Amino acid sequence: MDYSFFPGCALEASCPHYYKSTRATCEALGITLTEVEDWNCCGATAYIGTDEDKAIAYSARNLALAEAAGATDLVTACNACYITLRKAGKCYRESKPIRDNVSRALSAAGLAYRGTVDVRHIAEVFLNDVGTDRIAAAVKRDLGGLKVAAYHGCLLSRPFTDVDDADHPTILDKLLSAAGAHLVPFPMTAKCCGGMLMTTRRDVSLPLVHDILSCARAYGADCVAVACPLCSINLEAYQESLRVQFDFGPPMPIVLFTQLIGSALGISEEALGLEQCFVDVRPALAAYA
Repeated sequence: MDYSFFPGCALEASCPHYYKSTRATCEALGITLTEVEDWNCCGATAYIGTDEDKAIAYSARNLALAEAAGATDLVTACNACYITLRKAGKCYRESKPIRDNVSRALSAAGLAYRGTVDVRHIAEVFLNDVGTDRIAAAVKRDLGGLKVAAYHGCLLSRPFTDVDDADHPTILDKLLSAAGAHLVPFPMTAKCCGGMLMTTRRDVSLPLVHDILSCARAYGADCVAVACPLCSINLEAYQESLRVQFDFGPPMPIVLFTQLIGSALGISEEALGLEQCFVDVRPALAAYA
């Protein structure tokens, strides 16, 4: 299983343990990720609100590079990159004016795009290409019933609903169950954490994060598993503020789903970047060893 891979800015900067754990877990499952050469930031969810044509062209450059390298699937692990790149591909294929504008922009950079690349999230690749049976068979260190709240966030299943249910996604639940985790009920799984509002309107975002983590705690979770680097930061980095403002209590470990699966596959803590989590998840893992 060979895929073209778009890491995105967050995996190389603010969330390097997601990059490490994705690479390590894919290798253990027989997946080869070939990074797109000379990739650029996808523009995330902000640029398209400023200038749609330029944002789509900017993002489509990555699709063109992947296509030129012979890829039919472009895989990413970041929810925002997934949505942004996939939206660019959809707009390119379905709108002639956008397609013409993008083609002119790419041509000026010596590139061309024919619209043949499908953008996929690594979680969906794990579920549909690898499969839960194969993941379960590869487990070397069962998670032992670790109680996990699987937080999908608002972008993994929206606006594209062909991969999972828009409001009640379960893709992470299925993957982590295969790795031996016990998935607790979690009605907040697809609620927004506030995203980039945390940097400008903390008064809006902090209550959202508080609701998500309080829900996980109420259902007895030992940790919250995430699939988005921004969600990871929002849920991890502001827990002291939650303690002060909401009397939140002891910290809640936030762990990337690739780290949990990788741990079950017997990959070392260092290779998964477990020490880079803001709230140490290793005591919770050790308790179920």
